[in-house]
Amino acid sequence: LLANQTTCDSVDSGGPQLTTRTLISLAAMNGCFTGGLAAQNTICGPPPVQGQLCASPSDFMPNAPTFAGSATCRDIQESFTLHNIFGNESKCRDPFPGGQNFTIGAAFGTLGAQCCQGARMAGNCSAERVLPCSNPADFNVSANLTFSPDDAGMSCAFAPLTLSGANASNCDQQISSGGTTYGHFLRIAGQHCCNGGPQVSICTAAPTPPPSPPPPRVGPTFACGGVA
Repeated sequence: LLANQTTCDSVDSGGPQLTTRTLISLAAMNGCFTGGLAAQNTICGPPPVQGQLCASPSDFMPNAPTFAGSATCRDIQESFTLHNIFGNESKCRDPFPGGQNFTIGAAFGTLGAQCCQGARMAGNCSAERVLPCSNPADFNVSANLTFSPDDAGMSCAFAPLTLSGANASNCDQQISSGGTTYGHFLRIAGQHCCNGGPQVSICTAAPTPPPSPPPPRVGPTFACGGVA
């Protein structure tokens, strides 16, 4: 296979259903080649960019759980590397793998908070991701976001995913899954998810009427508990 460039995008029917190109990169990432990704076989093109979820590798928590089912932070970072997502701004608005209703850029906001100490996330897709807090270090993914006293609520970890597509021009727009506007959701998320710190200001001037019907429970679903 490695001697034939035409097989790079062929799927290995007897193995894990990955292309030859991906298998080569996966082998390099797992230490099969001396020198790592940079030393991998180049018949199938240059190696993928070895990106980072965190601003500093020392902040990375590889075994921390993520919103993506059973996938750990290491699993996500390796998957993003294999899919050439790091350093590729053209993919920021693509749907997150697995047919989700939020973008890769939005997912970076949640992953940065879940996988990086102090939420010191790298600048991946910074124009696409929306956090409810002005200071990312205030974002508490373990807190619960509720809209009323009898509301069961949702994890703050899902807030950036729910805010996928939010910007200053659509604060009054209903979130696609219904129930509330971007502006109202941002205000409530800022109150519950920022450890008392200031909330992001993109929708501060927007009317925020109580949602009716109750806001949606937005969260990803994964058939196999991981990233495609």
